[in-house]
Amino acid sequence: MAIQDRNLSVGTKLYARYKGQTYTAEVIEKEGGTAYRFSDGREFKSPSAAGTAITEKACNGWSFWTVGEPPIAAEPAPATETPKAAKTRRTKKAAATSESSKPPAIPDGTIGQHANGKLACEVCGEEFEDEGQVTAHCIEAHAS
Repeated sequence: MAIQDRNLSVGTKLYARYKGQTYTAEVIEKEGGTAYRFSDGREFKSPSAAGTAITEKACNGWSFWTVGEPPIAAEPAPATETPKAAKTRRTKKAAATSESSKPPAIPDGTIGQHANGKLACEVCGEEFEDEGQVTAHCIEAHAS
């Protein structure tokens, strides 16, 4: 969830998930005010500058970062080998209209939520308004 109270005290922990990775920063005291320090020691004057360093594009840091500790990610379930189905020749139209056809399964953990509240594809980081859009994108762009 986006940062609501912009009066962050020194020592406040921030985190953000972007393209499947979790980033952390801490509010520190500097001459003339506060700064934001990554665990690797890099310091930034604002949450937006820190977010921009991660996304490599302009970023609203107040909506990018979340206050607190990052959630502990569950271990991904081991992939199970399934036998390959026999290849059949079908046209795209026939496959789309077939009632028995199922959409390709997308792996768990592919849909995430950014600190700004938008749902996102955790494979490429693209943001969407609802889960259906993310699912359609993952199937089209990433399902094999």
